[in-house]
Amino acid sequence: MAVTLAETLLVALGGATGSVARFFIQQSALISPKTYNTLAVNLAGCLAIGIIWAIASHLNMPEKISRFMVSGFLGGFTTFSAFALDAVSMAAGGRLREAIAYTCLSTLGGLLLCFLGMRATESVINL
Repeated sequence: MAVTLAETLLVALGGATGSVARFFIQQSALISPKTYNTLAVNLAGCLAIGIIWAIASHLNMPEKISRFMVSGFLGGFTTFSAFALDAVSMAAGGRLREAIAYTCLSTLGGLLLCFLGMRATESVINL
């Protein structure tokens, strides 16, 4: 299947929107220290992808919308490269235990929230 220019632009627009949303969250004072804003973004992104995936699967969402949301918005929003840099910086700064805890919480929390998002959404859809 060939990817069209329109689909590419939708993904680009979604990515730009997701990146701006991530930037605002990371610059906010929601959580202190600021490095944990990356954790919050990753966990929220994992929950959102579980919900969107479940909706897309059950409602036969047009692939263009799914690409905008998943590849575009959530691709720009979630920050696993920034997560990796945060964890490595913690370890390099002598905070090895914190880096390990941060890595475990990001990974396991993300997987759990993705699963919960899918299951909760499926339960609502199937009511």
